[in-house]
Amino acid sequence: MTVAQVVAVLRKRWLYVLLPVVLICGVVGTWSALTTPIYTARASAYFSLPFGSSANDLYQGSNYTQGQLGSFADLATKPIVLDRVVEELRLPTTSAELARSVSATVVAESVIVDISASSASPQRAADVANSVTRHLGVVVQELSPVVDGRQSINVVTVATASPPEFQSSPNTRRNLLVAGLGSLLLGLLLALARDRLDTRVRSAADLPGNQGALASIEELRDARQNPVLAMEGGSQRHHARAEAFRRLRTNLRFIDVDHPPRVIVLTSAVSGEGKSSTAINLARVLVTDGHRVALVDGDLRRPSIAAYAGLEGSVGLTDVLAGELPLETALRRWQHDRLQVLPSGSLPPNPSELLGSEAMASLLGQLRSDFDFVILDTPPLLPVIDAAVVGTVADGVVMVVRHGHTKRQQLQQAADSLASVDGRLLGMVFNRTPRPSVWSRRSQNYYEQDPDRFRTGQPVALRDED
Repeated sequence: MTVAQVVAVLRKRWLYVLLPVVLICGVVGTWSALTTPIYTARASAYFSLPFGSSANDLYQGSNYTQGQLGSFADLATKPIVLDRVVEELRLPTTSAELARSVSATVVAESVIVDISASSASPQRAADVANSVTRHLGVVVQELSPVVDGRQSINVVTVATASPPEFQSSPNTRRNLLVAGLGSLLLGLLLALARDRLDTRVRSAADLPGNQGALASIEELRDARQNPVLAMEGGSQRHHARAEAFRRLRTNLRFIDVDHPPRVIVLTSAVSGEGKSSTAINLARVLVTDGHRVALVDGDLRRPSIAAYAGLEGSVGLTDVLAGELPLETALRRWQHDRLQVLPSGSLPPNPSELLGSEAMASLLGQLRSDFDFVILDTPPLLPVIDAAVVGTVADGVVMVVRHGHTKRQQLQQAADSLASVDGRLLGMVFNRTPRPSVWSRRSQNYYEQDPDRFRTGQPVALRDED
């Protein structure tokens, strides 16, 4: 994965990075604030031989002392030393409990032992460290052998502990730093894993065959309640949505300039993608160009075109295919003489067979001769084969893909289903895409903020970008 791809993932999945950082740092910060602070004081003792008349004696004595330092350090946490400390300081604890807060370490390549004591009280920490150091020296001298009437080990306190000013734990700054770096790494892994596991289609790179999208139709809050879009007027976002359908119309023409598709099937991989609303608005865009358009509801399972158009849908396509009604009688005019709607009619028990019949092929031929464009709304490809059947007798199929909803494997299966019957896939349309960010809108804001500004009849001062 390249750096650009990682940056793109982080821009899309930034919440996966931010939430672990906020939550983990918040928990660690709260824990650090509520934990009782502990202070650590340190003292040091120097161990040596009190005699030696030659360099050899001093060398051997130094080696002997260093060899015994590990044992001396262990004595600092034993009851023989700590019992005396508890008694001297009158501590409300036992030597076993006190041993948990006392430690002794040997300074490398020396004869010095550092004594550390921890406590919630800075003064008590210093008192315990100094007391342990003193009594350790006494115990070591008591246990060391006597040579020529003198103790063989001499212990001197070389560093006295003083009450510490700053707590040793919890180290809030260090804890937050570690928590921040750890949670940031966790968030990055979560974001990358989520992106890898997310198979929903979000860009043209996710489309099968690496084909580009014919159009990207922006999401609107009222699009589901009012799928029929006003082609003129409305808000800036309505204007942008209408422009997307015009782009779809134009791109369909450029698929084959010499023989542009005229009988077009609209379908999707699964339900809920917005294929019916796309079919309606594409038909209306073609009508505004002056074309004669027939909008056919070929979804004989869950028809919706008549309901969207506010027309009676009990009589329509199935009645014409059954020979019970002529085409001219079944067609319904909607809003404009050039836009004719053929509802689904009564629901048949065998939709696939009906749509793949010779009567359907004959009907499409008649519609082709009477209209400039024929738009068919059909069921999704994965649940049923209806759209693929009709696609074999049409000029091509346009598949509607809902942004962030359709999965890549579903889209691939739908494309394979269409290819299995030699259906022609004209392209795909992204529906309900997210609204562009503020930064991406700035470059087009000048053209979109007032689409009717040249229709007022008033002179307009042109800018350089016009």
